[in-house]
Amino acid sequence: MVIKEKGSGGIERILWVYGPNEFKERQEIWKLIKEKAKGINTPWICAGDFNDFLYHFEKGGGKIRAEWKMGVFKQLVEDCELIDLKSQGQNFTWMNKREEGCIREKIDRVLANLSWVEMYPRAQVVNLPIIRSDHSPVLIDVDFRDIKASRQFKFEIIWTEREECGQIIRQG
Repeated sequence: MVIKEKGSGGIERILWVYGPNEFKERQEIWKLIKEKAKGINTPWICAGDFNDFLYHFEKGGGKIRAEWKMGVFKQLVEDCELIDLKSQGQNFTWMNKREEGCIREKIDRVLANLSWVEMYPRAQVVNLPIIRSDHSPVLIDVDFRDIKASRQFKFEIIWTEREECGQIIRQG
């Protein structure tokens, strides 16, 4: 998908991904992504269900994945010069929803190249709660603004012990 923002003249690309469940099939998709990445010289992101994870802590329950298998996915990220955008919200984006033998994994993510990160410095990825699906919806907010509630003024009684306190109050 190519996105052109009105008035900006800039073009960004989004490559939506579904990584197959089978490792060998995923490797074929990783090859295709690498080929696509070679021809992209604009800001871009690669987002979706990769059915793979980068680190052991991104999996809870089930069999431990072989380090070399995770290495193949890490190599994709490195070869395409992508950055795994940090996410807020749910730590795991997929779960098998079984009461016994529950498995949770972070397999949905957003990867971006440096020029995309520079173009959207306030971008934030949020993994929303898993409700009906077995996946967490992933929200990409390119203009996140942390709006904090204004702080209430609190008067400290110890201030009255200072000489200038009365004068400051009268001037205010």
